[in-house]
Amino acid sequence: MKNWFKVFLIYFIFGLLVYCNSLNNKFLIDDFAFKSNPVMSESKYVLSQWNPYREPQLGDYRPLAYSLYDISYGTFKNNFRAYHLLNLFLLALVSTLIFLCIEKITGNYDLALLSGLLYLIHPINGIMVNYITANAFAFQAICILAAVLLLLGSLERDNDRTLYFFSLFFSILSLFWHESGIMTPFYISAVVLLFGKGPLKTKMIYLCPYYLISFLYILFRFYFSVGGNVLLRTALFHVTGGQYLAAMFKVYAWYISKLFYPQGIVMQWSTPIAANHIILNILGLCSLAVIFGSLYVKFTKIKILQLALVWALIGFVPVLAAAMLRSYTCAVIEPHWFVFSSIGFFIIAAHAALSVLDRSKRIGAVLLFILILSWGSISFAYNQLWVDQKTYALYWSQQSPYTRSTYSYLAYAYQSEGDLINSRKYYRRALTGK
Repeated sequence: MKNWFKVFLIYFIFGLLVYCNSLNNKFLIDDFAFKSNPVMSESKYVLSQWNPYREPQLGDYRPLAYSLYDISYGTFKNNFRAYHLLNLFLLALVSTLIFLCIEKITGNYDLALLSGLLYLIHPINGIMVNYITANAFAFQAICILAAVLLLLGSLERDNDRTLYFFSLFFSILSLFWHESGIMTPFYISAVVLLFGKGPLKTKMIYLCPYYLISFLYILFRFYFSVGGNVLLRTALFHVTGGQYLAAMFKVYAWYISKLFYPQGIVMQWSTPIAANHIILNILGLCSLAVIFGSLYVKFTKIKILQLALVWALIGFVPVLAAAMLRSYTCAVIEPHWFVFSSIGFFIIAAHAALSVLDRSKRIGAVLLFILILSWGSISFAYNQLWVDQKTYALYWSQQSPYTRSTYSYLAYAYQSEGDLINSRKYYRRALTGK
């Protein structure tokens, strides 16, 4: 715990090595929408972001995220390097908190250090440096990790009320960065139930306020009609049970494959709701459930791996609804939905690497070096795809051709260049899919 600043410096230096070529990447996608809207890009409008009636058509309520955009866009203006350095700082801070959390739970310095490092350099998390508006996800992860650490500190100090209430406060903050914050009580519960001391009844008493906070937040969202929009979109999405399960397998399988083979990662991937191969896809979904169940049983004697697996699984739960809310014809998945839950994967990866290292120093060291070098190199190359909107949209449309929004972003890029022929071509494709 005392060496946290040294660990942060290590992570930040590694981050500079991996992401140095992203520092001059330009604005793209949501950045243009926010910068063109004074209410979303000037610090004087920060307080207005808390008004739930301000822009209900957006279908979300993220006052802390939008306040951050007001402050950062209002401060940095067109200084691209400043935005990306801030994002890199935040990613290094998230990795440091991961280190602190794992070390506090297990006392294993090596596992904690390597988990945070792998999280930092994996290409799937590169979006947090390359995409300016993704810094909200880093802040959310910081809030959840802070809530976990403060609750653990409270339990260690004979239920210190000050730390406990600060933990509750950070859990509340996690809700106002992104809606996925409603899963915060489940992440905290996994830690307390697996590692907390004392009777189950006492643990549940301490955990209940976290669930109450999320429940009140959900009521608040429905009251201000955002929840109504969600219900309306769900009702308009006509799929059979089999088609739904098949689509879930496709989006889950895509995301998991990118963790192990980080090629073709995009900020949103879509798959059409198909009427064929349904049984095969459902069997694939069942296989995933069996694999996760078998691993949980296998990890019985290693609680940190059980925690890692549970955290990873919790991240898949919101996708059951979110995957169907962005399109009426496709199921979608966005890797940044898993900014927190993916920590579980990196804990398991770090534990596996250290296990090989314990068995054979030479082989383990070589494999670990190759892993770090390959992930870092892929991330370094991936940064260049974010250089501007045209470059990224072209790449995105190739990797996810069913995501129509990519064509509108590409059309806007051509329009900005004065290429109206290609602009019309891609606007038409965005509208018709052809």
